[in-house]
Amino acid sequence: GDESALRRLGRASLRVKKQADVGFDVVVNFLRRRGLLARRDDFATALTSLADVRLWAEGLHLLWSMGPPVAEPDLIAFTAAMRCFGGKQWPIALSILMLMSGRGFDPDVVAYNCGLAACGSGGQWQLVLALFFMMAERNLSPDVVTYNTVVSAC
Repeated sequence: GDESALRRLGRASLRVKKQADVGFDVVVNFLRRRGLLARRDDFATALTSLADVRLWAEGLHLLWSMGPPVAEPDLIAFTAAMRCFGGKQWPIALSILMLMSGRGFDPDVVAYNCGLAACGSGGQWQLVLALFFMMAERNLSPDVVTYNTVVSAC
């Protein structure tokens, strides 16, 4: 459907970007002109594709390019963007998690799991535990992913 076509086009555009060293703005503008970044769901799908190939800088750029007149970032877009960050980029994922609350969104278990994974892959086990306890304070029920991530980090 539209989602798989958007993913294929997004991946193809990223290959073109890498090969031709074209600025990411050109890719985003290309997708917008083709109507492929017309809805909030389109951004979430594109962010997920960027996360799949660990293009964190492009994911952050795309997240910040969201806004009127197309779509403001929502919980799904923020969470999809967080998936781009791990290892040395864990502070960005953690910042996005905190930004969600500042923008009026209540991060859910999936968002916390993304933050846990980013901090865990960056060797920040203390932050993993802090986020785990923060989930309890917010009455969020951990799932299997949560427990596996916490155990792996510690």
